[in-house]
Amino acid sequence: AAATSPLLRTPLPVKPRRRCVYGVEQRDGPTVHCPLVVDMSGAYIRREGSGGLFLCGKCPAPEDDLDDLDLTVDYEFFENRLWELIANRIPVFEGLKLKHSWAGYYEYNTFDQNG
Repeated sequence: AAATSPLLRTPLPVKPRRRCVYGVEQRDGPTVHCPLVVDMSGAYIRREGSGGLFLCGKCPAPEDDLDDLDLTVDYEFFENRLWELIANRIPVFEGLKLKHSWAGYYEYNTFDQNG
């Protein structure tokens, strides 16, 4: 991702940053018409099909957002930070169950903090 631009002949300030997505279940959660909800903290949750499944995530704090982390899912981040943010926004999610998760790299531009 951080290749040299052929037009500018300068290195692009792009680094791989790990992002984790968590699949949770809450059978008593919002209905299929639930929109994408993004908290002021940046935590998000959205419905994934039917049957009480949702996807959620959040970017880590800048001091924890390091280059080239391995693709191991950060379960501590979910347990200690994300779950509380989501449950504070939508209280029924206090009883959610983590069903699956994954990690992948996001192309992060260090110049403007964008992808």
